[in-house]
Amino acid sequence: MPWLICAVLIWLAIFIVIRFNVLLKLWGAVFWSVLLCYGLHSFFLSNNFYRFQETFDIYQGIPILYLVAVGGLAVFLIHFLPEEKGWQFLYFILFSGILTMLEFFALLYGLVIHVQWSLLNSFLFTFAAVIVVTWLGKLLIKEQKGYLF
Repeated sequence: MPWLICAVLIWLAIFIVIRFNVLLKLWGAVFWSVLLCYGLHSFFLSNNFYRFQETFDIYQGIPILYLVAVGGLAVFLIHFLPEEKGWQFLYFILFSGILTMLEFFALLYGLVIHVQWSLLNSFLFTFAAVIVVTWLGKLLIKEQKGYLF
């Protein structure tokens, strides 16, 4: 149930904040974030670094609604990305920090159990994933006719 609430809140915020025509241009970020998240989490789960708990909608150890929420977070990531490179670096650190803080709360409530993992590992993993998703998502946006706005 917590993953459902999280996914619904993220996507509800997206539909309130972002215009639909802009949202359609950001599908690449959703695609790459879900694909990257699924692949990396599958690797980490199979090597017993951590595991998800309290879920009914699981696919190979990963909650499906967690992947839906990650896709929504990628929309926010790309949509609010600053144009200047210096600000982007700070933005990536802030975004990764917020996601790591959310994972901390997931740990507190028993939604995630770390076996051979730490919050520092999560921050570094998230920071790298945010950069890769941004790069791949922006590549697809530039291939379309028009840009973000």
